[in-house]
Amino acid sequence: MSPSILFYTIASGGYSKYVLPFVCAAIALQKNAWCEVLTNAEDVERLNKQLPEMAKGHVLIREIPPQYLGWRIIPVEKRVDGYGSRHPSGSIRWLEAPTFVADYIYTCDCDILLTDPNLLDFHLHRMAVIGLPYSNIVRQVLPGLDQQRMTGCHFAQYRPWFQRVDSELMARMFTDLDSGIFNYYDERLLYHLAESTFGLPPEATRGNYALRPIHGLHVASSRAPTDRLGWNINPTTIAQYRALEKTTIWQRTKGNFAPEYNAMLKRLEEAIRHES
Repeated sequence: MSPSILFYTIASGGYSKYVLPFVCAAIALQKNAWCEVLTNAEDVERLNKQLPEMAKGHVLIREIPPQYLGWRIIPVEKRVDGYGSRHPSGSIRWLEAPTFVADYIYTCDCDILLTDPNLLDFHLHRMAVIGLPYSNIVRQVLPGLDQQRMTGCHFAQYRPWFQRVDSELMARMFTDLDSGIFNYYDERLLYHLAESTFGLPPEATRGNYALRPIHGLHVASSRAPTDRLGWNINPTTIAQYRALEKTTIWQRTKGNFAPEYNAMLKRLEEAIRHES
């Protein structure tokens, strides 16, 4: 049997519309895949009911733990170097360990449709090359600013990662955040977790996004589909999306997608026609 992989994300506030599509894509095209999503308490029961039977047992949609709900948007004057992190949800995915256990874990944004069936092989190769139990890169240095940020798409060996990034370390990071020390949050938090445990990726990989691809379509409401930082629409992802559309789980669940998400899929089809 192929190694098991857990796809993990958080969808707070209005992002709950991404939960069902994320789950469908994550387990439809990947072998031996599991999926866990943290989301709003009021949406958990509804979303679980909207999952088809074939997804039960492989998918866990659960409430964001209450201890995180008191966090507020970081005031601009307290953000490190003015970096406008999404908060608190961007940080929770690194502080709250998943319930499911697998051989590998891939944590990313909930608005990414993971359509690449070669995701696991790609990151196994990258880990072997860099000699770390995870695969990611540090973001590039901006003019006059070292961001000290990883990217939000993070692949890791499950057990080695959580043996070092344990509850004690997470609690210490959480306490720092909760006390108003905002040096660590979101992708900066992940940077410091990696740095304090296994070390950072080789400096030569910094900012090289070919070594940390999207692995699908980034159907983000904050982006236009074909902008430079768009939805990653290209011949490969188009073909992968067409394969996703044909899967049983996608066909059985898409009728339950939020109207706002279906409107985004229409925008995706328009962009695909433009690319064809």
